[in-house]
Amino acid sequence: MVGDVNQHEIVFFDLETTIPYREKDAYAILEFGSITLCPKKLTELGSYETLVRPTDMSLISRRSMDQNGITPDDVLSMPTFEEIADRVYNILHGRVWAGHDISRFDCVRLREAFAEIKRPPPQPKRIIDTLVSLTQKFGRRAGNMKLKSLAAYFGLGRQSHRSLGDVRMNFEVVKFCAAVLFLEPSQPDTSTENNGASLNAVNGYRSNGNASLEGSALNTSPFPSNRNIENVSLSVDEKVGLSVDKMKRDPVQSNEANMISGINQPEIVFFDLETTIPVQKGQPYAILEFGSILLCPKKLTELESYETLVKPLNMSLISITSISKNSITQYNVLSMPTFAEIADRVYNILHGRVWAGHDISRFDCERLKEAYAQINRPPPEPKRIIDTLVLLTEKFGRRAGNMKVMANLAAYFGLGRQSHRSLGDARMNLEVVKCCATVLFLESSQQDSFTGSNGASVNAGNGERLEGDHVQTNEAMVKEASTTTLSDTFSDHTGFAEPASKKARIKGA
Repeated sequence: MVGDVNQHEIVFFDLETTIPYREKDAYAILEFGSITLCPKKLTELGSYETLVRPTDMSLISRRSMDQNGITPDDVLSMPTFEEIADRVYNILHGRVWAGHDISRFDCVRLREAFAEIKRPPPQPKRIIDTLVSLTQKFGRRAGNMKLKSLAAYFGLGRQSHRSLGDVRMNFEVVKFCAAVLFLEPSQPDTSTENNGASLNAVNGYRSNGNASLEGSALNTSPFPSNRNIENVSLSVDEKVGLSVDKMKRDPVQSNEANMISGINQPEIVFFDLETTIPVQKGQPYAILEFGSILLCPKKLTELESYETLVKPLNMSLISITSISKNSITQYNVLSMPTFAEIADRVYNILHGRVWAGHDISRFDCERLKEAYAQINRPPPEPKRIIDTLVLLTEKFGRRAGNMKVMANLAAYFGLGRQSHRSLGDARMNLEVVKCCATVLFLESSQQDSFTGSNGASVNAGNGERLEGDHVQTNEAMVKEASTTTLSDTFSDHTGFAEPASKKARIKGA
């Protein structure tokens, strides 16, 4: 299924329309906007946006202008829908369609517009209605599931009610929702013994015992404590042990329902260290930089960030090899604080929170433990650890090649070059997680689709559907999907679902 899904580009699209005063009044399309995405990498392959002049200009009412700001003057010199129909058809036909409430509104408006010019409408390969999939999987954490509510929840700004802007906002909302859901299974509701915790290689969180990436089997072979060894890679087909020294942790007691909904969850700290690179056997590491971002676990909004260079006690540890890796020279750190001077700040950032980072269980946690031992201080203790190297290798696989190297993942998703500086790498790590989570979310949403013989899918049974103020529950929708014929679901076999209610909808209201 995954291979089939990846063959078809995804088009997020949105329409802005007039708003009928009366039930019998027609809609008219005023704007079309879309972005075409690579389904494997979510890179944008193309975008298109155009205003549309309706054949009946009187349909642009005051109510319509108040909603989207599109006036008669704005569209007076714009093409009619008939003039852009070929372009719209070529963008949409045979691709996976995605959008918020598109099954009930946008798809129907498109069918009407093509029927008006006596043209066959484009056919989707599948339809991902984010209203349905997010309602089912993310729930009503943001209140109602309107796009503007979701955008406000994640701090993405105000909805523009213009097609291309709303399309991009919809995509960002999906990325945030997917990432929150992706990280939640990595924070299970478990109590931890006082003998410490170790990384669970299957789902990316720490549990008692050693673990490997070979299915769920345990492997006691130690993984080298040097993340700068470039020829070491992770594979589910290789016996790679991820041995982590046990770290003490207080027992955790919480309610699973609260954990899933984000209630009482500790903040998540994505952090990264830059260190010297030993050039001789037995030579110690020295921390050269610490960087972190503190995130709200329910929204992944950034609460604060911290970054500082660190002066090692032994400056000779900063070798040419080290400088070539992270560009941190002796001159850069000469006037910077020592680790002892920032130890309190680092402790307060990390202690009792969920730690997240790439390969942190095997490398960063060890370096922190060594640094605190060197100044005779107890190290901070994590509530839990999410090692994104393990989590992404297990869930996302080796699509980007060597999962150990963050640069590979960043390049795969077009996120730019890895800086090898702490704060930049912590933020890049979060963006990589969002991208991986979104690819998996969209793939699962396509697999959940109710597919007709014509290849189009408008799922009536994979979530709650909002129709005006009416909410249809999952159970009722599954029943509807099982009893509705294709001719009922796909009007005229065009691949578009008619709205179950004749009540006019204000798009995005």
